[in-house]
Amino acid sequence: MSLHLTPELLRAYRRRQISQAELLDLVFDHLAEVCPHCREGFAVLEAEPVPVNPILHLASWSTLLARFGPELAEAEERAHRDVAQLRRLPPQDRRGRIERAYRRFRGVAFIDFMLEESRRHLHSDPRETYHWAELAWVAAYESPNLPADSVALARAEMANALRAAGDLAAADRIFEHVRYLVEHGPVEDLRVLARAHHFEGCLRKDQRRFEEAHKRLGWAIFLYRMAGRGADEARARLTQASAWFHQGQVDKAIDSVRTVLDQPENHQDSELCGWALHNLACYLAEADRLAEVGVVRSESQLVGGPWSPVDQIRRDWLDARILAVRGEQEKAAEALDCVMNSFLDREMIYAAAMVARDLALVYGWLGRQREAEALAEEVARTIVSSGADSRAIASLKPYLGRLSERPPSISS
Repeated sequence: MSLHLTPELLRAYRRRQISQAELLDLVFDHLAEVCPHCREGFAVLEAEPVPVNPILHLASWSTLLARFGPELAEAEERAHRDVAQLRRLPPQDRRGRIERAYRRFRGVAFIDFMLEESRRHLHSDPRETYHWAELAWVAAYESPNLPADSVALARAEMANALRAAGDLAAADRIFEHVRYLVEHGPVEDLRVLARAHHFEGCLRKDQRRFEEAHKRLGWAIFLYRMAGRGADEARARLTQASAWFHQGQVDKAIDSVRTVLDQPENHQDSELCGWALHNLACYLAEADRLAEVGVVRSESQLVGGPWSPVDQIRRDWLDARILAVRGEQEKAAEALDCVMNSFLDREMIYAAAMVARDLALVYGWLGRQREAEALAEEVARTIVSSGADSRAIASLKPYLGRLSERPPSISS
């Protein structure tokens, strides 16, 4: 893959996250790919016996930052005020306010703040996430001479919100636009490229297209590292662990999460650390390593909050899974039914479908075959309507008849 010579790429080089040789390869490959004159010039250089080092001196960056720093600070302060004003408006009035404005509600800083507002709601209210991401997209198109990066990022955030809400088909359609922007924009910001790959990896995971998911997530991890986004890289690794888990490769999932937790800097991010510990407890419970689950749950209690209501629902889901693994099926069924309805109340359809799948397995273990089959059919309809492919439906079938030896597996 070739990349543009962006500030993020140069910062990665300055932080020694990539070598000079890697930087040259990436940039030379890009220039040779898009420009026939550069391709011809590099061919001449390669033929010369004296090695040439064309890398630019990076000292000029400090001069540029000193020159434009005050303007950037002023733009951020203005953007912060604009987002605060939008929050005070009724949701139905916000888009019109942006579209009618002439100078306000424009620019990269404003769009970035809008997307930060969008991400705050991802795990609690995907509809609100989509709302703010869509507003950022509108602002991007209204902003003159705005680079494709902001448009692509806003669209990727919109797609991810739809994925979180369970509408995988709509998310897939938006990602077609994101891919077009990346290929023809061009999109130059490493962080945007990384996030686009990360979000599409999440979508492919939910669609059970695991080979594509791992490919996208691998690129996301690489690009986050180059951009110096350690916390985002860790989050992509946790998503990759989730993909391993849903493939049934629980040991790989456990190892991936432990890799994240082994990095001391990740413990400074309470949300990231809490997510990692929660997932690790889920995976250990699936592997029947309940003693370790207790240790991990104790560690997670030490991680600071605040935890959202959805975080608590996911913890209740874990508790229900543990009950199932321990053989307390009646209690597990009651708890899973409560969790499923909690997700439905929040219109988190895909999460509710995954809980319903677990509940169908528990019904099967209890001998309530008719209820298990009816619920499995309901889950299948939900997943089909969400845009998952036939492999997601096929994954339900083996569980319905597996009623022996131990409680049904709660991984997919």
